[in-house]
Amino acid sequence: MTPALWTLAPVSVLIGALLMWAFRRMADREALRAAANRIQAHLLEFWLFVDEPALVWKSWGGLLWANARFLRLLLVPLVVLSIPATPLFFFLDAVYGSSPLRVGEPAVVTLKFSQPPDRLELKAPDGISVESPPVYVTGEREVSWRIRPLRPLSGTLVWTLAGSKVEKSVAAGTGPRFVSRKRTRSPLELVQYPTEALLGAGRIDWIEVSYPYASVAFLGLQTHWAVWFLAFSLLGAALLPGRLE
Repeated sequence: MTPALWTLAPVSVLIGALLMWAFRRMADREALRAAANRIQAHLLEFWLFVDEPALVWKSWGGLLWANARFLRLLLVPLVVLSIPATPLFFFLDAVYGSSPLRVGEPAVVTLKFSQPPDRLELKAPDGISVESPPVYVTGEREVSWRIRPLRPLSGTLVWTLAGSKVEKSVAAGTGPRFVSRKRTRSPLELVQYPTEALLGAGRIDWIEVSYPYASVAFLGLQTHWAVWFLAFSLLGAALLPGRLE
């Protein structure tokens, strides 16, 4: 088991159990059980009336209607649960979805602006070398720098723009760590990148660091962390005492 999974597994089990607990209290369990029984009844009709095409087609219609009712009963609790689950997912992605910058390897930091800045200066923290001048892509309204971490660190990149300062966190090293890939001033994007405060009003739309994407290994299989999150959260939901009915 990799170091990341030592924390991801128990967190996923706990989240799965909590979501199932909340779902049981929001869902109309009597109506769900009745809809499930209706689906089973229509499936049995296929076997009973296999030689009666008219009845089979009628059973198909009943099965589709029963499935639609079952899904409608699931919709409201699932939508409600998605409200806290969505930012939680992106929060976990900041820990397990990206790795800190690798020491000694170059990376790119990109800034998108709404209006071309007159002068833009980047100051990196001690331990990070800025290896290139600003490279402008005018059509995309972006400017990028190549940086290289020289040692493990957690610090702040600072830009001086028209007398004011704009900051972005940066981290380098090994192992799972809390990293912020992007800082934005869009409230909508804050849901996907909730780990840093919104940028203030001004010319800068967002700042992004090209952190390497991470994967989690378990039982010889190395894949995206969300796969293991889903597996262990389902385990947590299944282990919760009691039944949905």
